[in-house]
Amino acid sequence: AEAARYGAELLDGCVSTIHQESEERFVVTLEDGRPLASRRLLLAIGIKDVWPKVPGLDQCYGQTVHHCPDCDGYEARDKRTVVIASGRSAAGMAFSLTTWTREIIICTNGKPGSIEARERAKLDALRIPIVEQPLVRLESDGAKVRQLVLDDGNVIECDRIFFAIGHYPADDLGVQLGCKRDDEGLIVVDDKYRTSVPNVFAAGDITPGPHLAIAAAGSGAIAALAMHASLVPDERRLD
Repeated sequence: AEAARYGAELLDGCVSTIHQESEERFVVTLEDGRPLASRRLLLAIGIKDVWPKVPGLDQCYGQTVHHCPDCDGYEARDKRTVVIASGRSAAGMAFSLTTWTREIIICTNGKPGSIEARERAKLDALRIPIVEQPLVRLESDGAKVRQLVLDDGNVIECDRIFFAIGHYPADDLGVQLGCKRDDEGLIVVDDKYRTSVPNVFAAGDITPGPHLAIAAAGSGAIAALAMHASLVPDERRLD
């Protein structure tokens, strides 16, 4: 409502394609075929989360199941905690949780050998075991986790679960434009949130950095200032 008071038009729809006709003209086509033209673009399309395929996680999420040790590690203090992750993510999450508890088990959920020897040695020194069998399901009492069931019939009793989330861009608009990306597929930006494509900006979780609402809002504000500055004609700029 506040944006509308200043003349902003809010459209409920999805962008299917973006065509760059020149550095100063972009044509965005919505799924219903409507074209929109602009001189600047801000990509704030976010990312999609990929959860581990463990039935029952969603029922306890936010209560006794979490994905961020920085945000929710305190809730695991002195509790039996399972980390569902593989590779460096598993080791990093476990190391972070040692601030709060030493009763930690890693479950790679059917990905044997994903944790490198160097990280394994550190985990061994901290007496953090690694279970590599696939997980069948999470059993709980309401939102309170009780145990994880492995495909061999064994169970792991626990009080808290932390899992690693996979991320990928919510769509391919940055790819269509040819924006430079990092190894994780996120759009690379400078300190003004300018992408590698002139007059295309990106902000929020689609760019590298912490996935926090307050950080996304801040990056959007910085990008907006830079977009406004880029629209000032050369003859009105200071040398």
